[in-house]
Amino acid sequence: AHEGDPLRRSFLETLIDSLCEKHWIDIEAWRAQRDSLAKRRRVEHTRPRITKPGVVASAATALVAILVPTGVALLSAGLAVGITTLDELAHSAHGVGSGFLVPMLLRCRSVNEALALLDRVPIASGNSFLIASRDRGTAVEVSSEAMAVAADGARALHTNHALALEPVRSTPILQNSRLRLEQLDSTVKPESTLAEIAAMYASGAVCKSRDGSDDLMSVGTMIFEMADEQACHYAPGPLDTDQLVTYRMQARGGTAT
Repeated sequence: AHEGDPLRRSFLETLIDSLCEKHWIDIEAWRAQRDSLAKRRRVEHTRPRITKPGVVASAATALVAILVPTGVALLSAGLAVGITTLDELAHSAHGVGSGFLVPMLLRCRSVNEALALLDRVPIASGNSFLIASRDRGTAVEVSSEAMAVAADGARALHTNHALALEPVRSTPILQNSRLRLEQLDSTVKPESTLAEIAAMYASGAVCKSRDGSDDLMSVGTMIFEMADEQACHYAPGPLDTDQLVTYRMQARGGTAT
């Protein structure tokens, strides 16, 4: 939100004020962000430097790579966040939509701080979050009724069905989700390299080909590398046909660009 988008800025300022009043978010940090927006701070956009894919240098790479997320982000402080939908979990018309939580999670300085945020804020939808640092990955499920950690340690695996919380409805995607999790469990290890993870994504249940027999297709593949030089490896489709391009992250003002 910036000076060319007053309607969105007004909505964001109102949301920040509301969450601050309820003490769900850090009041000082987010009101400073609101004041910055009100002053019409100039926003500059930079393009990342593109290089050839490198070798995975951290066990945590596998923690982020195992998720094909609906939303992903990376912070230079050392956290990567992925989010997927869990339709079988309880939803509500009240609370904060999980998508709004991603920027808040990226302001956290540790996995524990991110988990404390999720536990503190009422959430309206059913989702899984994958939160990873260089040495730890956590898969946590949230709904309008509860929160539970599904995996925590050197490897965290999750797809699109609940592993820790009790489902309240069934969805058609569950069988494919279970097949994907089985493939990940047998293939992805803490010591897996980028090449090994990419090869896994090019076949089996996790790869929905462009010329497949059903109506589904992998619309993108993203692998985060949590090393000294953080990187995002991205392809615009399934890896049986599309190639990964590497974006090296450069820290600018506390975030990775």
